[in-house]
Amino acid sequence: MEVFQKVAPSVVIVLALDKSGTAVMQGSGVVVGKQEVVTNCHVVENAPGIVVRQASRQASAKTWRMKASVLTQRKERDLCLLFVGKRSESPGTTVAHIGSAQGLSVGEEVYAVGAPRGLELSLSRGIVSQLRRVSGERRALLVQTDAAISPGSSGGGLFNSDGELVGITTFKWRGENLNFALPAEWVRELREQSPLAGQRRTACLENPDFGCVVSLAVSLANGIDSAPSRASALTDIAAVHAEAGDAQAAKRTFAAALKTAQGVADPTLRQFALQDIAEEQAKAGYRQAATQTVAMQLTAARAIENVRDRAATLGTVAATQTEVGDVQGAKRTIAASLESARGINDNPLRRASALAIIASAQAKAGDIGGAFKTAKSIDETLYRALALRWISDAQLKVGDFVAAIKTAQRITDSFQRSETLRKIAVAQAKAGQFTEALKTASDIGNYCTA
Repeated sequence: MEVFQKVAPSVVIVLALDKSGTAVMQGSGVVVGKQEVVTNCHVVENAPGIVVRQASRQASAKTWRMKASVLTQRKERDLCLLFVGKRSESPGTTVAHIGSAQGLSVGEEVYAVGAPRGLELSLSRGIVSQLRRVSGERRALLVQTDAAISPGSSGGGLFNSDGELVGITTFKWRGENLNFALPAEWVRELREQSPLAGQRRTACLENPDFGCVVSLAVSLANGIDSAPSRASALTDIAAVHAEAGDAQAAKRTFAAALKTAQGVADPTLRQFALQDIAEEQAKAGYRQAATQTVAMQLTAARAIENVRDRAATLGTVAATQTEVGDVQGAKRTIAASLESARGINDNPLRRASALAIIASAQAKAGDIGGAFKTAKSIDETLYRALALRWISDAQLKVGDFVAAIKTAQRITDSFQRSETLRKIAVAQAKAGQFTEALKTASDIGNYCTA
């Protein structure tokens, strides 16, 4: 099986020794760094000696064996990080790719690899039965699975179908198929708390490569307390993964960003976080995922109680729908947004701001006539100018320079008009229309002095 072949070399045997050097406890472990193995603390607790041994399918096979010591631990989480000899002394061992428990979905297939009852490199397959929140933990999700585990599996790996470590198999509850794994996020946090973390950062900064820099960025992002900021950071990292062509990592990080964004309590902030994710998913070519994210954004926008904020936010959602290719959905949202905007009677500036955003969304959706009608209904000069500027931008985006210039010339605010013309001139020059660009540029000066 492909997943097993990929992950098995990262799973090892952990032995707790008494003072005479006799093994008194056996569990499993996962190699998570060049000299680091993660396991459950209850496997090695109070042991005078610890040994990590290469797992094998055959009892008579020659395997490597190394002394180990506890590097750092979180006993309340039953998670210990062991320090072992350099992996150059350990042929056949690979470092597990640490994934995310938060990115899992109920029903998703997972695979447990460990040494239940001493039967090394045993594979069991199951599904994620549920993700359970832990009291006192901000972002922890225990993975409940029906993948079989038994004594000896403690400290082993739970992997997803991409071969990423998503949990550490730890205990089973009374009853059938009630098995639990600690989240991979805790493993990442444990490594960040270890004395080796500083050495890894230093090595990365001295000899940076894509893998170590992105891993460092993910660690820093996961440590951000503010959910909107954490979602934004993870979205940026996912976009980098996508640009580098690592689709698996991109989708995994987008999933983590989505989980974080959905946890933002304020619906306005939540929809902004979801908007960023949807736009980056669309840029990466994940159109279906982007459409699903926009649906979440729309739900968040509709939950905004203040009619003034809801009107403007729905306009923003409509623009995002257009970006991901859902033009019909955008038109429906624009209609709802206009209805909300018409109900704003207590604050003319808020009403004008909402209408300007709606006009922009209409233009992006291809309804230029509707956009002009909305812009014309704006009483505030500045917001009407902004609406016309955004309409011109939409025309410019589809290459209609003539229409964009005509729209710019309708702007009465001299600064907004000159900035709009400047942008058009640059676009014309980039398109090789140098004569037209010079004419547009000369018009900037005329309008500026008008």
